[in-house]
Amino acid sequence: MLRFLKSFRYAGRGILAAFSSENNCRIQVAVAVAVVGASFYLRLSPLEWAAIIICIGLVIGLEMVNSAIEKTCDRITREKDDYVRYIKDMAAGAVLWVSICSAAVGAIIFIPKIVHLIYGK
Repeated sequence: MLRFLKSFRYAGRGILAAFSSENNCRIQVAVAVAVVGASFYLRLSPLEWAAIIICIGLVIGLEMVNSAIEKTCDRITREKDDYVRYIKDMAAGAVLWVSICSAAVGAIIFIPKIVHLIYGK
């Protein structure tokens, strides 16, 4: 049981490290806070909340994995290496892909609500 509880401490340390040292994580958390605020204001349904929370979790979680991959690659070699570049580009591309998909989900949820708020239709 102690080992299990320690794993939470290590994971929490990883989350704190990501938020304190990775600029992209801080930006994504700021965007997530704004999205959560807008979600409260626009009174999302439980299903809409679920979609938003999943998207936030995927983007931030994948950014943390991307950062870990980049740091691992940098630890292995600092020299230019096409294979390392490929790995780092692929990981960054995964974050971009999930971010674009999450933005699309956000647009589907928020645009009709904002239009209704502005025009009352």
